[in-house]
Amino acid sequence: MQHLKKKIQLNYRPGTWVRQCDICDYFVPDFEVRDSQSGSLQFEGRCSLVGLRNDRRLRVQPHFVCDRFSNTQRIARFNRPWPC
Repeated sequence: MQHLKKKIQLNYRPGTWVRQCDICDYFVPDFEVRDSQSGSLQFEGRCSLVGLRNDRRLRVQPHFVCDRFSNTQRIARFNRPWPC
């Protein structure tokens, strides 16, 4: 299967233990996908930068990464002061 042009532009590749799609701000872990043959509902990982459609070429593996990786929202959550 050919790679998507968008994945090539973003340099989508296997990640490291520090940088992975599953901790990226753009990652959608539970995207609903309906199988065209059986009609069953599944949940797969998607990236909002690559696309959020019902196409198997748009799958994003949680242990991969791209050049647009960002986890600023996750880090900001950890840097909030504790409520008193």
